[in-house]
Amino acid sequence: MNGQFVVDGLLQGAMIGLGAIGLTLAYSVLRFANFAHGEFISWGGYIALLAAGGIGAVMGQTDIGSLTFGWPLILALPVAALGAGGLALALDAVLFRRLRQKGSSITLVIASFGASLALRSLLEFLFSDDPRYYSSDIAIAMPLGGGLRATPDQLGVLGFEGVVVVEPARVDERHVAGAVLGQDLFRAGADDILGQFSEASPGFADGDDI
Repeated sequence: MNGQFVVDGLLQGAMIGLGAIGLTLAYSVLRFANFAHGEFISWGGYIALLAAGGIGAVMGQTDIGSLTFGWPLILALPVAALGAGGLALALDAVLFRRLRQKGSSITLVIASFGASLALRSLLEFLFSDDPRYYSSDIAIAMPLGGGLRATPDQLGVLGFEGVVVVEPARVDERHVAGAVLGQDLFRAGADDILGQFSEASPGFADGDDI
């Protein structure tokens, strides 16, 4: 097996997996498969492109090591997150919230498919379907050892995704552990209270009325 295929698959899978995690979180909250989730990601990308261009025009293009993008794109990420999140909230207020009150889950899925087409068409209308790039620099792959190569951009994105994916999972694991501990303490306290009732009223332990 060619090890480079594994590296390429890991890099591509990490980027796809990040979007899949967002879709999973949205499903766990909204309880339906939102087909418009991919369009939210696309809108976030174009918002980041516009914000990075504006920030770069003000502060200039400041490079970050050997990466092809600079600090303007990093500073544009919160703007893109707020913009995509605001778009999702607006769509939920206009469309999904009303359907949740009156429609079924299949109605929400069909509506999200229509919203996906509308958002995609609006994006193509505003920006055209020509590819856009955050930087015109050519990313040069660097050797990793063993004949494997990857660009600094890919390694940077992989590290960022590792932080974004792993740290929330650790926090969630601690929350789950805390919830389980709380349930155990609640059960223990309830058993103690029931035991005191049983000692005070022998008929209670036999199932009689107190």
